[in-house]
Amino acid sequence: MKSHPIIFVWHCLAAILISFSVYRYATSNTEYGDTFPKKPIQVVVPYDPGGGTDTFARIIQKGAKDNELMPQPFVIVNKPGGGTTIGSGFVNDARNDGYTLLCLHDALITANVTGQSPYGPDAFEPVAATGEVIQVILVPEDSP
Repeated sequence: MKSHPIIFVWHCLAAILISFSVYRYATSNTEYGDTFPKKPIQVVVPYDPGGGTDTFARIIQKGAKDNELMPQPFVIVNKPGGGTTIGSGFVNDARNDGYTLLCLHDALITANVTGQSPYGPDAFEPVAATGEVIQVILVPEDSP
């Protein structure tokens, strides 16, 4: 299936905006000042390489690098398994220092609602919104 050029442009724009948002967020923290980041930033993707979320994270990585938006690179780290709980758990347990980000979507809500994960979106601090998804959970009309 061939990608539509407009979708590619939107992904590139999203990548640039995310990179800029992360950088501005990080440098607005007085603890770091203009010295953040001093080392590469891990972007954890809780899926196997090559999937949609991984590809999206790599578009962000490329946009940041090609446009020299960050003084340090984004490093994509794939941590698949457990219905996203392995990767999101890794980020949840990481130091809150701005060097570990989670690239995830509504699967975090699903994992929490279905009991696969003990935490949901409230366990994380959003840095940038990259899209909008409508999620509906349906059950049979006669369901308890």
